[in-house]
Amino acid sequence: MNEDTLLQEIADVVQILNAAGASWNWPVDQIGTIALRRWNSFPRRNKSKSPTRDDRIRDLIKGFQAHFEPDIPYTHVDDWRAIVEPIVDVLELNSK
Repeated sequence: MNEDTLLQEIADVVQILNAAGASWNWPVDQIGTIALRRWNSFPRRNKSKSPTRDDRIRDLIKGFQAHFEPDIPYTHVDDWRAIVEPIVDVLELNSK
């Protein structure tokens, strides 16, 4: 799958979450770009030979926090997990 299609799928997931009441006030295109960049750079930054899904989720949460809340993290980790898990579903499906 090409990058533009993958970014659109991530944007669709975020829009569905927003429509369901999870209000993410950050630009959807930035969310997708950050998610894809962190996903692709994970092996370089983490030397684990068998990373788990939860390792990938925690890494993506860390990346979002660093980008969107660099000074003081206001958003609870459970709220981050709520947006990250569906994005990871999309990324896992398209990285096989």
